[in-house]
Amino acid sequence: MQSAVRAQLEAWDGHKGRFVPEQFDSPAAGLRYKVLTLPSDFVVDTPDGEAALSPRVMYAVRGAAPSGRRHKLGLIPSRGEHGTRTANLITKPGDSVWDISDVEGFRKYAARQWPHFPL
Repeated sequence: MQSAVRAQLEAWDGHKGRFVPEQFDSPAAGLRYKVLTLPSDFVVDTPDGEAALSPRVMYAVRGAAPSGRRHKLGLIPSRGEHGTRTANLITKPGDSVWDISDVEGFRKYAARQWPHFPL
């Protein structure tokens, strides 16, 4: 984090420490990402009937697990020309999702986390 500008400002300020960078622990440090590939456009059931999800819109699917941590699934917008889009799951390293090694295991995890969302 060396910066000639910051060093010059610190010198002009009489080396009082107001331009010295501080380090803080980040709550985001150590997070792990799982990226899922989904169709670019699909429909979901809502209380008002079926609703089409546009590939050009970002969506956040909130977790509804009956116990434990509830995770959000972030659907990233895409132009849809390739027929796919990604959904991101961000968790801490100790989450049970990292113990899953097959599709069926993830389906069970997803059904528990997002019973209202078709995966």
